[in-house]
Amino acid sequence: MVRKNYTISEAAEQVGLGPWTLRRLERQGRIPAARRDPLARARVYSEDDLTTLKAVLASLTADPACAVVAS
Repeated sequence: MVRKNYTISEAAEQVGLGPWTLRRLERQGRIPAARRDPLARARVYSEDDLTTLKAVLASLTADPACAVVAS
């Protein structure tokens, strides 16, 4: 089975945030760093990455001290 990879825009849409918000949360160390396409150096997200992102974001939004603001 072929697994789909997502761009940062597609991944952001899947988790309900904007691409810049994902970049900011990654820079802050609040979400795991995305893999990079070796040729394009663009962030690449797998289905497993999206599952992880959704879980991490759910835990961040559950804690009022760690509010995530959507872009």
